[in-house]
Order: sequence, then C-alpha cells, then structure tokens
Amino acid sequence: MVAVNKFNILICSQDQSTSSHCAVILRDQLNCDVDECLHHSFFNLIVKNRPPYDVIIFIKEQFLVNELKTQREINGINHIIEIENTSLVNDQLQKLINKLKITNGDQGLPKKITNQNNLLYSSLAQSDTANELFYNFEKISRKRYPKINEKVSNEYRSYIIQALKICEINPTILRKIESHFDLSSNYLSHSYLMALTSIRLLNIFNLLTPLNAVYMALTSLLHDLEFSLAKKFKTETEAITALENGKFDHDPQVSKIILYHGENAAKLIEGSKDIPSWVKQALIKHHERPKGKGFPNGEDIQNFEVESLIFILSHVIADQIDMIHPENLNLQHILKKINFADFETTSLRNNLHLVQKLDIINS
Repeated sequence: MVAVNKFNILICSQDQSTSSHCAVILRDQLNCDVDECLHHSFFNLIVKNRPPYDVIIFIKEQFLVNELKTQREINGINHIIEIENTSLVNDQLQKLINKLKITNGDQGLPKKITNQNNLLYSSLAQSDTANELFYNFEKISRKRYPKINEKVSNEYRSYIIQALKICEINPTILRKIESHFDLSSNYLSHSYLMALTSIRLLNIFNLLTPLNAVYMALTSLLHDLEFSLAKKFKTETEAITALENGKFDHDPQVSKIILYHGENAAKLIEGSKDIPSWVKQALIKHHERPKGKGFPNGEDIQNFEVESLIFILSHVIADQIDMIHPENLNLQHILKKINFADFETTSLRNNLHLVQKLDIINS
C-alpha cells in the first residue's frame, strides 16, 4: 500500500476571506497542513522558520512574487501557484488538488523549499503548533466566556493563528505560552479576549488591516506573558488590587513583577525589526490610563500612538468583563459603566461613541 503524503501548503493573500476559503477547501479535500500569510511582511518570517512547504499559493501578490524572484528566495521551487484574479481561485485550486491527489512518495512530489536557516526545525515545529495552540486557547476561552460571539471569533481566527506562528519562531515565547496551560487558564482566556476586543476596536476606529490585526493579536498574547504570579492569583486584576491595598509592601519582588510585567514582555521582542513601535509601547504601558491614573509610571496617555490607545482601551473593557461572573455577563451594561470620557483627550475621541456597538460577547 502506498503511503499517503501529508502536504505542507502556504497561502499568501491579503484578502482574509479568500485565504480562509482556500484553506478550508484544501484541508477538506487533501491530507494537508495549510498555513496562511496575510501580509507580505510576514512571508520571510514564516518561510525561514517553518518546515519546508510543498506548495506556495500567491493570490494577487504579484509584487511579492517578483520581489522574491529578484532575491532568489524561490529559485528551484517547481510548485508555486500565482493567481492574479480571485475569480480563478476555485478553478486553480481544483487543478492543484487533482494533481496532488495522484501524487505519491515515488512520483512527482513537488520540490520543497530548501532553507538552512530554520530556527525551530524540530518535531515541535513540524506539528501544526500554532493551530493546536489556538484550539486550546479557544477551548479554554469558550469555557470561561460561554457567551462569546462565535461569528467574531471565527472572523478573527486567522489573525490570532498568524500571531501564534510569530510566537512559535521564538522558543522562549513559545515555552512561556505553553507553560501557562499548566499554570493558569486565566492568562489564556484573558489574552484571547484581549485579541478579539482589540481587533474589533481596530474595526470600529477604521484601522483594521491584516497587518494591524495580527500585531494586535500578538500584543494580546504577549502583554501578560511575564506576569508570573498565576499560582497566587486567579486574575491580573486581583493581583493589582492587592498591590494597591499595600498587601506587598513587605515583598518588593512581587511588587516588581506586577509593576513591570509589561516591560519584561516587551523585552521578549527586542531586536525584532519588523514589529512596529506601537507594539512595544502597548506592552510596556498597557496599564497606563488617561490623566496619569495608571502604572508603572503614571503617564498621561494622550500622546500615545493610536494603536496603543486602542489596546489600552481594550484592556479597560476586558478587565471589566473579567470581574463579572460568566453567567451574568451583559456587555452593554458593562460598557455603560465605563467612563469613556477620560479618553476624550486622546486621538480616539471622534469615534468613542461607537465603542457602545462592541459585540464580542452575546447579550
């Protein structure tokens, strides 16, 4: 009996719906793993740090294809599919599927990308780690937030998975994320909630692009990663309340962990040139609040970058959600209790009223 090959396929497209559509078809009809690259700036990260791909599909990405050919990044690879018109997607996919279905280990297997620079070429990387992590994030989060909006979750799924793929490149980050599956499901569900909230707010403030969405999801995954007090407290909010009440006046080490967990998270991405400056700002300052009411430095946030402000606003909302028992969650009631007027001095002021339309939790 001929062994069945499990193909590795990469889809490059800035059109999330088209990319997801292709991924569903390929997974359904082939025994394959499918990765999605939603912005060309992620391509080198993914290709250089993932197992070799059998097939790369470019959908309306002629600029990227030409650039890669110039750099000789894809020389010698037979199976590259360029689709210049989305109306041709189904036809091209079917031709690919028919070809791969008759491929076996001895005949016509497409040439793989040969790359000697894999940082994480291991059994861990060869498994579909990012998708597995997402599945666990989602499973735990749905248990904690049973009223989470499934439509929104499905819509932003690929952004969070893409962010997890970036995390996967850094063994330290990946190890810390996996450790929280043993330490605290609250980190996982809070991070997932932050990703959905912040990406949804990007949409409300007309700043939603695949690139922004992936980096917002990445910031969500990292922001509490260095909050190493999971065994002591159920939630980050509980720890901060204890700090404010002077519970740790005698224990400066614990105080330091709480106060500087954002700064320590930012250190995890030091030297990453492709990551925009606002991600680091959001990580370090996600507890800063309007009029200098937050910590660690009590800064006024009015001049922060707009994406950082959206992340901070998301954190305010998520903290309020986490304080309510899941069965009693009513997002509209929560939003009405939040004093959004404090953000009127920031660049978010013109669309603040639209935050009331946030729909990450079903009523």
